Amino acid sequence: MTVSIRSVLHNTQFKRADPVVQVEGKDLDTPVRWVFTNEREDVSSFLSGGEMLIIEGNALLAADWHGTLGQYVASLAQAGVAALVVELVEGVVRMPDELVSAARLHGLTLIGLKSRVPFVDICQSVNTAIVHEQMHLQLEVDTMSTSLREGLSRTGNIEAVAETIASLFGESVAIFDGDGSVGRSSGSCVRCRQRIERRHRP
Repeated sequence: MTVSIRSVLHNTQFKRADPVVQVEGKDLDTPVRWVFTNEREDVSSFLSGGEMLIIEGNALLAADWHGTLGQYVASLAQAGVAALVVELVEGVVRMPDELVSAARLHGLTLIGLKSRVPFVDICQSVNTAIVHEQMHLQLEVDTMSTSLREGLSRTGNIEAVAETIASLFGESVAIFDGDGSVGRSSGSCVRCRQRIERRHRP
């Protein structure tokens, strides 16, 4: 299962920080590619999308910030950030209205943390789960690739190829030739083949 914003909210370390979703954004099931902390105003220039960014609330009041909170949120949304997480424990204990409004405007999920938990603990816990999921997915791909290669090595015709692929993936399979006609099919695609061939008749 892909690690999403929703699953991060149920992560043990993350829950210790008493998270509150201030703005749900586009979708809590949005995948999270990585969790990290960086309080630079121009952090978006270092992002590639899918990140969950954690910052202290006090960072929003940094004297060396030159833009508005709205511009900050807009830059994160444009970079494809999955969610912005703000610790609301010391100094800034309430999510700024401008930040909330901008998050709603740009569809960025905004989460407040009401208790202090070392960011490194949250990052390590969630990122470990992400890596484990990636390794599990890669293992499944490798296993499927090996099974497919072994199965296809024993086939002697196109019909056997269709049956092998259908059996491996548990799906219906249709193999088309160069002019778009169904060469062979397996599973429920037999009926699909009949419908497609009727469409190709002059």
